[in-house]
Amino acid sequence: MTSRTGTTALSAARAGVAAIWCGTLMAAALTIDHPVGLFALLAAVIWAGWLAGAGQQLRKASRFALPLALMVVGVNAIVSRDGITVIARLGEIPVLGRLDITLEGLVYGAVLGLRVVLVSLAAVLFTAVVDQDELLGLVRRRSGRFGLAASVAGRLMPLLAADGARMAEARRAVPKTLAVSRFDLVSSIATGALDRAADAAAALELRGLGEGPCLAPRAHRPWSRHDFGLLISSMACCAVVTAALIGGWVDFQSASSIRAAWGLGLAMTVVVLPLVLVAPLFERRGVGG
Repeated sequence: MTSRTGTTALSAARAGVAAIWCGTLMAAALTIDHPVGLFALLAAVIWAGWLAGAGQQLRKASRFALPLALMVVGVNAIVSRDGITVIARLGEIPVLGRLDITLEGLVYGAVLGLRVVLVSLAAVLFTAVVDQDELLGLVRRRSGRFGLAASVAGRLMPLLAADGARMAEARRAVPKTLAVSRFDLVSSIATGALDRAADAAAALELRGLGEGPCLAPRAHRPWSRHDFGLLISSMACCAVVTAALIGGWVDFQSASSIRAAWGLGLAMTVVVLPLVLVAPLFERRGVGG
């Protein structure tokens, strides 16, 4: 994946502020339990990704996140011992004992699965729109070697993913009659990884980083309207979530029985929350692209 996709406030603002905005979105996803509130946050993520031009990255991530969410739903429904509304009896299973699938366990698993999808897409949006080099530059000033290692790892991830895709394509081209041993497969993977490591080491040595990371001088950058807009959006999101939690507008529990808050407070939350998150992204003045 490449960073700084599209022409929005997320790509124009400084990396630290954009990271705070994405972190606020993830924190809200981990705080709210109500499915309707989570769907509102999911709409905000998709909306923001569309405005930022990261729709393709979100679609690719959803191919991994959706099966993972379904697995979370299934596992939680099987292992959960909470709930009184039994919808399926699986009988006695060795070691695990008696397994009954309850509606409450299934619903809570669905909430967890929705949260997995939401956090995954928010993380992909973060990697797509936040300048990773600028963000890691902040880390390098605190810990140079850690920042350098994280920067190299971030650059190698898309290269290794491309290597894996090419290897899968080559594997499909091999006739089914020709068997490929596991040793050959592991050897090919290890050789490719070592080649990438050698290339990275040579590039670092060429840039004078063999003995330690070099820090560029700090450049003064004035705060822009996009920086302030994203900060205000993050604070507004925190205020809305805090008010919703204190007011009980997004209360939801499915331990013994399913109980959820409904009413005007929930309706206001699910309408206002996506708007305060996405509002600064409509400001296009001063955005290059």
